[in-house]
Parts: sequence; structure tokens; C-alpha cells
Amino acid sequence: MHGTCITTRRQRVLRPTVSIALALLLTVAWAQREVTVAITSDPLSMDPHVAATTQTVTTVNHIFDNLVQRHPVTMAIVPNLATSWEISEDRIYVFTLREDVRFHNGQVLTAEDVVFSFDRMLQPGFESMGNYVRPIIESVVALDELTVQITLHAPYAPFLNRLPTFYIVPAAYVQEVGDDAFARAPIGTGPFRFVEWVHGEYWTFEAFEDHWAGEPEVKRATFRPIPEASTRIAALLSGAVDIIEQVNLVDIPRLEADPSIRVEATNDNRFYFYAFQSSRPPFDDPRVRLAVAHAIDWDEILWIFEGYGFRVAAPGLQTDFGYSAYIDDLEPLLPAYDPERARELLAEAGYPDGLSITIEAPRGQWPKDAELAQAVASELARVGIDAEVRVSEYAVYLTDVYRGGRIEHMGFFTMGNPLFDPDHLFTVHFDPDGGGAYYNSPELTALGKRARLVTNPDERAAIYGEMMRYLVVNQPYLWTHGLQQVYAMRSDIDWRPRPDIRMFMEEVSFRD
Repeated sequence: MHGTCITTRRQRVLRPTVSIALALLLTVAWAQREVTVAITSDPLSMDPHVAATTQTVTTVNHIFDNLVQRHPVTMAIVPNLATSWEISEDRIYVFTLREDVRFHNGQVLTAEDVVFSFDRMLQPGFESMGNYVRPIIESVVALDELTVQITLHAPYAPFLNRLPTFYIVPAAYVQEVGDDAFARAPIGTGPFRFVEWVHGEYWTFEAFEDHWAGEPEVKRATFRPIPEASTRIAALLSGAVDIIEQVNLVDIPRLEADPSIRVEATNDNRFYFYAFQSSRPPFDDPRVRLAVAHAIDWDEILWIFEGYGFRVAAPGLQTDFGYSAYIDDLEPLLPAYDPERARELLAEAGYPDGLSITIEAPRGQWPKDAELAQAVASELARVGIDAEVRVSEYAVYLTDVYRGGRIEHMGFFTMGNPLFDPDHLFTVHFDPDGGGAYYNSPELTALGKRARLVTNPDERAAIYGEMMRYLVVNQPYLWTHGLQQVYAMRSDIDWRPRPDIRMFMEEVSFRD
């Protein structure tokens, strides 16, 4: 009998029972590793080259990888599909790719997929991403199966900071099925594979077991578009969802009092401001703009954000490149609350008896947007500026003011900085070739274009310091505040929000 296994009838009866119990345990364990997330809206597409809205980026980040990514805390550039890179002549970048990275269909990633992805972004129909790439990139070529060379038209110092928004897609699959089918059934190398998308209801991913960084702890992730903040909270409290974004400030105490819920907040990379219509009186005079800056007591106003707002007196945040190099020199120049100085500046500019202006703002798009406009108007009244607040629904505001560039005197706006580099601020707001609708300065334009060409970090930080000093002294915008982004989740979920407000479910773990 030695070496022979004898199975009794009792053992044969028990084994199916044990197998069923084990299967049930595995099913429960799997269910406990599922996460449902409520965000504000649907993505525009599952094609990562079509659009760059926050919701779209949140979605496609799960399916696709980039050459480089950002560290979840410091936001520094770190390797991703590329393990290393070398820069020569300030404009030639050679990237070495990871070995044996696989797409979700089993295809192995090669340099040709990288070349195809960049070439695709340059084609008509992909302007959302291509507009950023086209003026910068001269060529993308594969040197061998795991080496890619990207050559720029000219040195562009923030180039690496642009790459986390450029996703790599499988060349053979996209060419086989076409763009429309690819958007309906996307395949990438990301930590999750696409399952389904029911527009307006949900979209679902499953963990990719062969991901190069290892299989995520979350086995299934479902996103639901829930526009109303109160509905998102109700879904969280009922257990219908596990994580929600953009928690209203008034709801935080109630959620913090619930032991089954955990609230997390982080300073994000977005700041708010009022743009002045500086092309005509009265705000074509920098003294009037500076008078407005001196007239407002921000320590008093920011209390409307219940401790989740912070002052941003200049267009830079701690996570931005160069911030630590220029902020100490900049702080003495920041306009302090000084109503008497505001009155003096108005008189010097020819308004000794004050003046009348309009302030335009949306209602309900950004936290306390309309309330802030009223508070600013009250502050301005104390120095003789009669401000009429015009509030409109966001759809109207977006068309007529935000995109239309048709503010009369002051308009409320916000800006995120996905580059974590002042070049994005310059490109969007102050580069006449980029977009700046409300302010144009040859001196500022020259500084911004020079900074792009300087690859020495210290020299570039010094140029950005000059730009920031110019912006503070001339006040083309009234810089106001930043906000903490507030999230809520089940107490057994371990996840920390990122400063770039991207939600990566591979960064989620579970507390036992």
C-alpha cells in the first residue's frame, strides 16, 4: 500500500463540500475587492487621443500607460513604459522601453506602437492632444524594438512634463479594427482591461493580471456618472458606491461623523482668479487693477470655504516647477489688504470718486462661485468701487464668457496645471499664439518663449521668477484662492487623493 492514495466514500462526499465552500470564500473575497466610484460625468471617449477632460483622463488612465508618469505624492516625473531616457542637444530624447510589456490582447509592446501613437495624435480628428504635440515634435522613430527617439523642432524644456497625458495604443489592433471600433472596445497596456460602457449609467474595468507592475488589489472597478453632489453622497451612504469625488463643503461634518465613512482632502493643482478686461478702461490701467487687489481682505472672505480654501496671491503652487526658487523673493511684492492704498491708486488713475464695474460669475459650477463674487463686490464697495454682480447658469457662462472672451470688466475663471510647470499658465493665458484672451504683453511673451528654450533648471526657474514678478506687479488677473479637493469613501478603503486629481484604482488597497 505504500505510495498509494486510498479515498474513502466519506472523503469523496466531503471534497465537493470543501470545494463549494472554497468557491464561496473566493467569491466573497472577489466581491470585497470590487470598487464602485461616483464621478461627476461620463468620459467623452475611451480613445485616449480624442479628449483630455478630467473625466476622460480619469477613465483612460486605467486602460493605457504612458512613457512616463507622475509620482502620486511629489508629482515628479518617474518611469512608466520607459525605464530610462537620455537627452542630447537639448531636443533629442531617446527612451528605452520595458521588456515583455503586453497589451490586454497578449500583443507585446514595441517601439513601433510608440511611434504609431504619436503619429496618430498628429492626425486630423485628434486635435485635443495633437494641438500640444504638433508645434513641438519634429519626428518620432524606432531605433530598435525597445528604443524610441523623439526629436523636437527646438528645445522645449517642459517636454517630459507633457508626456503623462500622451498614451500608448496598440498599432496593429487599431489599424485592424479602425478608430470607431477601438473607441468602443479599447485595448491598452494599463493595469485594468475594459469590460463595458453603458453611456450615462456606468463603465467597468477588470484587473489585468499580466500588467508589468503586478495585478492591482482592486479586481473590478466600476465608475458611475452622478452629476449632483447630494446624489453622490446618498449613493455612498446607501452602499451603492464606495468612493465619491467633489464633496460639498456643507456635507463634510455629516460624513466625518459617520464611522463607516472616511473623508480625505488634498490641495490640488487648480487655482481661481478674476480676469480683468485690460484692453479698455478702467482696467487698461494697472493702477486700477492693483487697487482692486489691495481692496480685498482675503482672510475674511476665504472663510466661506469653511477651512478648505487657501490664498493664492500669485499664479503658482508648491508643486509647480521653480516655485521654491522664486517664492521668497515674490512674497514682499504681493499686494496686501490696504484699503487706503486702494483709494490712493484709484485717485492717481483718475477715479477719486470711485467707479462702477461689473463682475461676472457662474452659479454652481465651482464651489461658492456666486457667493465669492458677492463677497468681492462688498469689499470693493468699501473703497468706492460699485460692482454689479452678474450671475448666469454655467452653460450660458461657458459660451458667452469663458470661451467667448466677452467679459465687460471682471470675470471669474479657474485653471488647472497638468504640467506642474508655469509654461502651461503662459501657453493658455498669456501667449498670443496660444490663447490669452484678456491680456497681452510683449515683455511677458518674450519671457515665456525664452523659458521654453532654456533647459538648465536653475536658469529656467530664474526666468519664471521674472514672469511671476511681472504678473504680481502688473496684476493682469486678480488671483484669489485654491481649494482642497474633498473625497469620501468606505472606511475600509485605503486610498489617498493625488494633487493632480487623477483617480487611479491601482493605488487603492483595503484595510482588514
